Amino acid sequence: MVSPLVVIKTFVKMIFEKEFWQRVFLSFGKITTGFFLGVISGSFFGSISCKSKIAYALITPINQIIKSTPIASFIILILFWIKSENISVIISFLIVFPLFYSNIREGIENTDIKMLQMAQIYDFSFKNKFLYIYLPSVMPYFISACSMGLGMCWKAGIAAEVIATPKNSIGDALYRSKINLDTPYLFAWTMVIIIISVFFEKLFIKTIQKINCKFYHMEDGND
Repeated sequence: MVSPLVVIKTFVKMIFEKEFWQRVFLSFGKITTGFFLGVISGSFFGSISCKSKIAYALITPINQIIKSTPIASFIILILFWIKSENISVIISFLIVFPLFYSNIREGIENTDIKMLQMAQIYDFSFKNKFLYIYLPSVMPYFISACSMGLGMCWKAGIAAEVIATPKNSIGDALYRSKINLDTPYLFAWTMVIIIISVFFEKLFIKTIQKINCKFYHMEDGND
């Protein structure tokens, strides 16, 4: 074990090294790519499965398999087919997809039936149904999935990098710290992961909330 002061000194030393920023940007880019792919595909298939029984029958078992399979098994299996450089993208995607698939489905299914009946009576367009009925209903579930998914995809993505050790990644730095028994660097890199994960989560959720508030404020002003 090392003291917090030693860890902080090591962290400060690291941030002035070129290699540090190469590792941060590489891992950040890979993991956030997997996150956004999971957000888009999970939201899309979650919406489709609410409207189509065939889609539900096809996608839900796959979603259950993804949720139930240990991440370590996925990492090892995927390494048979893809290069280690892309492992964190796939693992982050697999972590995020089930969250958004389930949450978007739940948000749509819990939409107020009376509001939908009113929309049918007044012949709302699809656009107005989506903006004023479905979107407000789904948004809390979407934000909840973001909050859970961001932290989980960072942990799983870094774990995948530790196992696959892609060159110039944070996971590779953690693994090297471990085999070299370099405890200060191990704790310093762990602190970096926590800082990036928390910062990106807060920034992303606040951005979504601000966009949502500004959008409805503009719509109300237009009305």
